[in-house]
Amino acid sequence: MPLTEFPPGSAGSADGSGGEVGAGIGGVDSALLTSTAKVFRLARIKDGFGTASSVPDLLAVYPCKREKTFSPREVLEGGRVRAVSTCLCRFPLNADVQPPYRVVIEEQEYEVIDNDRGLTDATLLTVTLARTKRKTTLT
Repeated sequence: MPLTEFPPGSAGSADGSGGEVGAGIGGVDSALLTSTAKVFRLARIKDGFGTASSVPDLLAVYPCKREKTFSPREVLEGGRVRAVSTCLCRFPLNADVQPPYRVVIEEQEYEVIDNDRGLTDATLLTVTLARTKRKTTLT
């Protein structure tokens, strides 16, 4: 099996440079992060009557690129079967996007399922998102 050749200075090249800052993984360069994502944390606020409500707290706005979407899968949640669609999204490496945060991209709300924070030599953060059933109410 022949080896894949990378241009000099690209990620994975043999010249040891590891690529330019901002060079991406899987052909995605940070300049190609063409969408914008709002990242929210749902803060629990107690009302003093023994109940609490979730209030969205905007943490940051990052450039991103939503990529591969996976087929819906069924999960058992609260005794009910629910279809969950997941996708991959790329963010700048320094972005703070982690479970259980919520992300809004193009008016669609997603829940953060996982990220690859510990990946060696990563130049972009890859996050797995689960699409929520509704258009966003977060602003």
